[in-house]
Amino acid sequence: MIKMKEHTFSVSLEEENGLKNLHIGSEFGPKVEIEGHLGALDHINFVENAILEIKGSVGILRVDLDKESLEKLLKKGGEK
Repeated sequence: MIKMKEHTFSVSLEEENGLKNLHIGSEFGPKVEIEGHLGALDHINFVENAILEIKGSVGILRVDLDKESLEKLLKKGGEK
């Protein structure tokens, strides 16, 4: 079995009120949920073919995911 690379992410928000919810732990177990607003989407691109960047009018979501990996995941779709 091929070991998959662990991916990281970051979220940058221009305004405090862009963060809608932040939950750390719950009655269902130790999980973290982050919800917020990126605003109207301006563009999506790859930074140095290594980071997927989704830029909105009030925030940016970055995921450590290269273009080739994204294409493989999209082709795979809902398969498990």
